[in-house]
Amino acid sequence: MQLLSSTSQVLTQAEKAIALYDPRGISGLILWLDANSLNSILSNGDLVNSWTDKSSYGNVAVSSGANRPIFDTNKWNGNSWVRFDGSTKYMSIARVDTLEPNNITIIAAYVNFGALSGYTKLICRPYRNSGWTSPYISYSAACSSATADAPLITFATGAAYTDFAAGAPYQSKGLPTVFMFTYDGTTGEIFLNGVSRTTTTARSGNIDYTNQTDLFIGMRGSYSTGDYFNGGLSEIFLYNSCISSSDKTKLWNYFTVKYGINTTSS
Repeated sequence: MQLLSSTSQVLTQAEKAIALYDPRGISGLILWLDANSLNSILSNGDLVNSWTDKSSYGNVAVSSGANRPIFDTNKWNGNSWVRFDGSTKYMSIARVDTLEPNNITIIAAYVNFGALSGYTKLICRPYRNSGWTSPYISYSAACSSATADAPLITFATGAAYTDFAAGAPYQSKGLPTVFMFTYDGTTGEIFLNGVSRTTTTARSGNIDYTNQTDLFIGMRGSYSTGDYFNGGLSEIFLYNSCISSSDKTKLWNYFTVKYGINTTSS
């Protein structure tokens, strides 16, 4: 049986995914950037000045001038993405307490175009608001050229940080990827398209936010620029906890319906 909208039109894959597995039904959602939310505002190829969060907090990612990324429609199973160029384009969200959780779930749905250099950031909350010194980052999700462009997480507790990357096999360049990281105060875990790839217990305790700074999308921070992402970003989620196994399953089902990728519930 087909799912229909209120106007009796067949739903898109994105609409079906939300109707069946709405991410807002999972407790603790503090950020949801969905490129499809720009469909009614922008046309294909437009520059993105702002990108509004679909969580109840309504955060807004902004950019200006030559730093603005590009909006592309109908790129991934009928879904849009925001395209970053690996050299100048990024967005930022003004610092708020709600985006500084003690424990966290980070999810990014993206396509990596390759030609990466260093640790290219999908999302990054820098540790400091000046300089680029240890521990560098409170939390970030990146792709690492040092580990065959594998998804890589950095997070800090107690003024010290750890890096760890998804284990092989890595997702090939140009293919859709859903990258999830969870941290419960003791264990960090990376999932790639629904499969657990690696865990770490190198850090414990609450994530550390000693200095106040904005949250960045597509690079590491405005005061020390670099690590620009080269790819298309369709969605970013943040939850203020390590979500449960049943909630992970709900989200993997959401991504399977929306993007048409094969995910394994965990």
